[in-house]
Amino acid sequence: MLAWAQGFNLRLGIDLERSTRQTRPGLARKLPWEKAATPYGRLTANWTALEAALKADGRGLSGLGKVVATANPWRLERLAPGHGILLLAPLKRTPRGFSATLAVTRTRA
Repeated sequence: MLAWAQGFNLRLGIDLERSTRQTRPGLARKLPWEKAATPYGRLTANWTALEAALKADGRGLSGLGKVVATANPWRLERLAPGHGILLLAPLKRTPRGFSATLAVTRTRA
């Protein structure tokens, strides 16, 4: 999948996973949300939301633990050095059997 936002002062991240993918249960501990407050309610789909956010943040998987949940499960807060809010958007028009999320944040202007 491809996301592009040049010239809009935005950083984008996107992730796509098979809904049937066997995600290790240990990954649930790495999610920033409390189990009852996850955006999708399914481990694989929640992982797509986190991975998209980490890509938009610019740190990739090294950013685990550096994005934290907010009261809105579709928003994550970036801890230093990024600072700011990551907005998550589920992608509804995906191939059958896939979950996908787009994450967006502003760049420093």
